[in-house]
Amino acid sequence: MDNNTKNSYLNPVWLALLQHNRLDDFDRLWNVEHEWFEEPNRRRGGWSGVCRLELAAEDGRILPVFLKRQENHCTRTFNHAVKGMATARLELQNLLIFQKNSLPVPEIIYGADRIHQGRVQGMLLTRELTGYQSLDALLLEWQALELPEALMGQLLVPPLVEMIRKMHQLGFHHNCLYGKHIFARLNCPLAELSQASMAGNDDLAFRLCFLDLEKARRSRWIQRNIIRDLSQLERHTTFSTAMWGRFLDRYLEYLPQAGKIRAAIDKRSRHRH
Repeated sequence: MDNNTKNSYLNPVWLALLQHNRLDDFDRLWNVEHEWFEEPNRRRGGWSGVCRLELAAEDGRILPVFLKRQENHCTRTFNHAVKGMATARLELQNLLIFQKNSLPVPEIIYGADRIHQGRVQGMLLTRELTGYQSLDALLLEWQALELPEALMGQLLVPPLVEMIRKMHQLGFHHNCLYGKHIFARLNCPLAELSQASMAGNDDLAFRLCFLDLEKARRSRWIQRNIIRDLSQLERHTTFSTAMWGRFLDRYLEYLPQAGKIRAAIDKRSRHRH
């Protein structure tokens, strides 16, 4: 890749593929013309947008990726309290920390930021989560198929609790823990679950992944991190009352101050009576 950027990261496994597609430097990726996958978010004189690209491999395979590009989209941090830092750089740093600590995130291909003609430009290139769907979409499909919630409690709740708990133990709070920012994959159609045998079937293990870590922060206030994230998850995800209860019971099991945490979350809950 080019040498005109700072704070850059390149996954060496992807270099040859980027070169093959003539996308092996910042300028080429920045200037790629493609329809927006999501309409750009514009704020404070800056913008952030995402497009989906399909990279062609020499053997004929097509590898879909997502390219996030941002201009004058900065975030204030403790060390960058005045001007802020490129949000893309902050998200890249979070992704790399999560990856290093075996927390599931999309495969990182490239990330970098620079100042070009007085404007802060940042980008992040990641592999598409093929076969995954958002937790919100999963819950809606589950409800439409009228699958038993007990099965969801058995298959989905344990890995979801484990993933979020591990993030909190690492000292992070996601800060935007919505159902649309957690993706899930099951290696068999949901419609077959009622007929599938639970015993010894590895296809019935949900694979989960965090998305959109640009707001994630590290904080030593673990209890506050838990309350903030779980309150967001409850309010912004289509859990039924029963399923939310299953999730919360499992998350708080054996946790010190569980009663205090539960009371704080219940106070903010959309399920409170």
